[in-house]
Amino acid sequence: LDHDYAHYIYSNHSLPSRIHQILEAAHLLRLERKRKNEILPHPHLSTGPEVAQKMTRALGALLPLSSQNKFRDNGGFRSLADTSVLLSTPLIALTKPHAAANFLKLSKSYEEIRYGSHDMQRMELYLPSSTTTSDNDVRGLVFFVHGGAWGSGMPWMYRLVALPFLEELRMAVVIVGYRTYPDANVSEQVDDLVSAAIEFARVKPDLIQKKKKYKNNTRGGDDTNEWLGNSIIGHSSGAHIAFLMLLKHLCLKSKLIKSQRNKLKEKEISKIDMSSLSSILGIDFDSFVGLSGPYDISHHFDYEAGRGVEEISPMKPACGHSREDFHVASPAILLTKLIAMNDILEEGTVQNDDGKNDDNADVDSLLQQYGSCCPSMFLPRILMVHGMEDGTVPFTATSEAARILRSCGVTNLDELYLAQTGHEDTVMHFMLGGEAKDGTLKWLKDEYCLNGKDDSTATSKKVMVSNQSRL
Repeated sequence: LDHDYAHYIYSNHSLPSRIHQILEAAHLLRLERKRKNEILPHPHLSTGPEVAQKMTRALGALLPLSSQNKFRDNGGFRSLADTSVLLSTPLIALTKPHAAANFLKLSKSYEEIRYGSHDMQRMELYLPSSTTTSDNDVRGLVFFVHGGAWGSGMPWMYRLVALPFLEELRMAVVIVGYRTYPDANVSEQVDDLVSAAIEFARVKPDLIQKKKKYKNNTRGGDDTNEWLGNSIIGHSSGAHIAFLMLLKHLCLKSKLIKSQRNKLKEKEISKIDMSSLSSILGIDFDSFVGLSGPYDISHHFDYEAGRGVEEISPMKPACGHSREDFHVASPAILLTKLIAMNDILEEGTVQNDDGKNDDNADVDSLLQQYGSCCPSMFLPRILMVHGMEDGTVPFTATSEAARILRSCGVTNLDELYLAQTGHEDTVMHFMLGGEAKDGTLKWLKDEYCLNGKDDSTATSKKVMVSNQSRL
């Protein structure tokens, strides 16, 4: 058919016109389906529920809600998770005998430090070989906070994490235990970390203070005479509560600045004496490393609901049962609220993301917990590490948190995304070797040259990605 006649019958209401319209619609439908089939799926996000998600959804649908909550709230989740790790230990010993030997060696060399009356309030301290508590020849401290969905985990399970820091960086490592749900909620877990840091600083002050023989860390940090500072590292839920603890520290610093800044000129802020906070802060951290952490609890609750585990997971009761509580327990969102505290104190209002007054903001709660404004300038340098194949906490949790932090003016922030790496892999890399460990150790030695190259034009804003061809 020529064009004019085709147009005639298409716009006509005759029978041939109707048949032509049906054929045309069917052709367009085939083209649309072909186009969709040719679109490649996202290389790291699944296009539909995976087998594990289907199983958890089916389990959630079969088990009564009361049974799921009872299993979660009476410690059943914790017992199951911890027992599973214990039972898997012999398998690891058989497949990784060298790791088993290192585990036994570390088990004989640590010092236990108690910071509370609860059995979980304990720390395990590891020192580099030939180092004693009376001769603390270390280049810094790693304050490691384990994960476990806020409801499981013990320090002994993560002993092998200490090894690369001890052998390759000559840093002391303290693995912190804390009360998990149902013995404590997130706020109480953060309090445990604060108490642990204070007690550690009291009994081991030499380990967190720079030695005179060490110089400040500079670019190209392979020099063994460089001081690497005090780092707080957390995995999964441990990264979440570690970041919340860091914000508490920042607010205390902010209060001190506010109390003294009127006596000093703006250029003399660095001269403020922070020693008065030593008994409150315990350890003043120089860097934070988050491994596969969830930093927006509201978003993570939605993700858990999609997996069908939101009622059996300790996250909801540990972080609060409402969206408002989730926001207060979300470090990235909380930082935006804290930075807005000056406006709250002066005008009695806080603005939301749209620039409008947020009448639902829980101002009193924030002020009570964190005090006045917490400037982002006091954040230590940050490295966020995430596996691209993480099915427990998607890598978008890190990318979104990084975006929010940068919107708050945080510039000393790096991101490291690892291809073919799952949720547990980022911490297992420290135990058995892998990219997460290698990248983190390089970053601790030199905040600019994570890729091992001396790039004079590099900035701390750059995003570093492993196996870039996958992206």
